[in-house]
Amino acid sequence: MFRRSSRSCCARGLENLDTDPAGATEFAFRAYSFLQTAQNAAPDVEARGGLMRWQLRRLKAHIDTNLEKSITINELAALVTLGASYFQRAFKKSFGVSPHAYLLERRIQRAQTLMLTTDNSLCDIALAAGFSDQSHLTTRFHRAIGVTPNVWRRECQ
Repeated sequence: MFRRSSRSCCARGLENLDTDPAGATEFAFRAYSFLQTAQNAAPDVEARGGLMRWQLRRLKAHIDTNLEKSITINELAALVTLGASYFQRAFKKSFGVSPHAYLLERRIQRAQTLMLTTDNSLCDIALAAGFSDQSHLTTRFHRAIGVTPNVWRRECQ
């Protein structure tokens, strides 16, 4: 379902690229959104020793709505009624990365979305995505993506 929708958006965006750049950009954002939703969808099979689907959904929703705030392991563990130590093991089993790595990944994705959809300064984007300051965003972004946020933003616009 998501692949078909993203392909459709990409195809329509490419058709309109020369005649309607703003419309093409909108279709590209929709395709990106579909792909992100598909990437963040819960797996069909629960990993043995991992989290249950309801726990995955609750964690993803909580993390995405509170990215700009400080989120602790104890807070996430309490959200799904598990002890902190077991929660960390189960989280890694389900998501393939530690809770901290997942949180950084989501914050970088939020920053990318904000860079593409707003004209806000990188400092404002860093705070809105949950980084402590622009320097923190730049360091983490460069490690994950390979270029600085400013260079990435210019290349994508």
